[in-house]
Amino acid sequence: MTFAANRFSKAFLCSFRSKQALFLTFAFLLLLSMSFGQNSALDTGIHDFETYDGAHEDVNLGTGNVVVRVPLLALPGRNGHNYSVWLLSNSQALAFYGTSSPLGMTVEHTGRIHFSPGGVVYPASGIQCIGNYSMTDENGGVHTFSNLKTNCMNPNPGPPTYQPIPEPQYNLMTESDGRGEGIYVDLNACTLTMKDGSWYRLSASRC
Repeated sequence: MTFAANRFSKAFLCSFRSKQALFLTFAFLLLLSMSFGQNSALDTGIHDFETYDGAHEDVNLGTGNVVVRVPLLALPGRNGHNYSVWLLSNSQALAFYGTSSPLGMTVEHTGRIHFSPGGVVYPASGIQCIGNYSMTDENGGVHTFSNLKTNCMNPNPGPPTYQPIPEPQYNLMTESDGRGEGIYVDLNACTLTMKDGSWYRLSASRC
């Protein structure tokens, strides 16, 4: 009886520890996925300083985002300036184009970027500016420029003018991207320069 009881106790203890380990592993993975989910909006695309894996796709091992590119067209260009068109999918897609948020597959091409402000910011009491700029690259990656400020003004100066007064001393027209990936915006020159030295002319309405 004693031998059988000992065997039962050991089996029960082993089963309990296995279930406890399984529960703790599940809880850890759940918390990990929740923490990554809070930042997934900025983790689409392919970024420096991130780790990726995959055979025909790029899987972000930190966030779980999966980037899939399906080639549609490739045209050779001079000095390596080739032009390509592809279908793009980000599993955690939240890339803004105007007022829409395309999910699933989108058609992209070489050099397609989207640069725009995110809204109004208030750097000082009674002062408002256009700010929260961001750029979405051709892989769906979002790059932020949170310090850029344009069109700063005092919208309610009071008497005697009662008209908005420009406050250009609050404007900040140049900045590098918040991720430190070597992307530089100069709104004085209306240009956005990538890490490799290639650059884009921005729309005059963005400068």
